[in-house]
Amino acid sequence: MLWLTSVHFTETCDPGLPHLITCVQTTDASETDMQQTQLVHEELARRELLPQTHIVDAGYVDAGAIVESREQYGIELVGPVSKNNQWQAKAGKGYDQSGCSVDFEIKEATCPQGQKSVHWLERTDQHGHPNLLIRFDLKTCRECPCRSLCTRAQNKPRLLTIRSKEEFLQLQRIRKLQGTEAFRTMYAMRSGIEGTHSEARAITRITPNSLYWSEKDCFTTPSHCCRH
Repeated sequence: MLWLTSVHFTETCDPGLPHLITCVQTTDASETDMQQTQLVHEELARRELLPQTHIVDAGYVDAGAIVESREQYGIELVGPVSKNNQWQAKAGKGYDQSGCSVDFEIKEATCPQGQKSVHWLERTDQHGHPNLLIRFDLKTCRECPCRSLCTRAQNKPRLLTIRSKEEFLQLQRIRKLQGTEAFRTMYAMRSGIEGTHSEARAITRITPNSLYWSEKDCFTTPSHCCRH
């Protein structure tokens, strides 16, 4: 019988301190990397080894994981989130979702032309995750001189489907952050995990599928596991 597995490592990366493996998760290869983020944090919490900042590969992070890590464990989950794949962003022109301001207090969105939304519906998607459907006025959208920059719909108004408030805000924040030099410098610390990857392959003959690189605080505070 052939048994395919994935191995997920978590390792400290505090400057000036030894790099220590704090968690090893072995899972069925059919499980996604994203499914492991919560499990790793649960294990680190159980052993009182939670980091302040957790730098991970793109497969382990999305807006939901960022919010969940912060709210449940006080962890700043850091990793490259998916790019804005809306057609306006890909074309480099037009009004993608980030061009609209969203006021969650009064439940209203404003488009780049200053028009206000007329409909705000809180709902859940097919996976049970909360999201919002925001609609602008049909007549206003039809008469807008910038309509071609906003929507490709022939006869419908502009619609926005966004995540919950916290996920929406975190996604916008991290997309801006990951284009900065500060983010690239911090994320470069994760590259050292490839050495652990190579050693694990050479010594145990396993092939780690995905790897974590975690630290207590990138700049000042040593990891729990380094103190003990």
